[in-house]
Amino acid sequence: MNGILGKFTARYLQQEYINHPAQTISSSCIVVILGGGMARMDQTQQPYIISYSRLIAAFKLYQNAKQNGQPCTILASGNGNPSGISEAALYTKALMEMGIPETDIIKEEKSMNTYENARYSSIILQKLPLSKVYLVTSGFISKGQSFYLRHLEYRRYHILLILSILA
Repeated sequence: MNGILGKFTARYLQQEYINHPAQTISSSCIVVILGGGMARMDQTQQPYIISYSRLIAAFKLYQNAKQNGQPCTILASGNGNPSGISEAALYTKALMEMGIPETDIIKEEKSMNTYENARYSSIILQKLPLSKVYLVTSGFISKGQSFYLRHLEYRRYHILLILSILA
């Protein structure tokens, strides 16, 4: 988002999360990054600009867990492009470039929209040991995702919504 209207809208939708305290991770966790879209640039697929704030938020959570001696898995969710590379694969590549080992990343590559992000990542979470789940998303779509998550198997988990704040 850019321009005055974009900044006003982002600030309004995210204002309750802007000053949230940093989390200290003291138990095993799973960080779920829901897809934020892709764009074609220079003949290659790239995550939308808003996706990078999600990746940075996920990296900070991962780093916090590791600094506190806790296991942490990142679940990257999203396809968005049935004929090419998935968002989950792009996210995995970016996270590995940040220093996160591929063994700590799970890819969910079926979902094409927010509902499917929640549905398919929920199925993966059910197969993993019960952990604290951090859901990384953006404020302007968190309300819709919250609706979907309440109606899926995410009810089993202690979910902390971590928003990647747009300036």
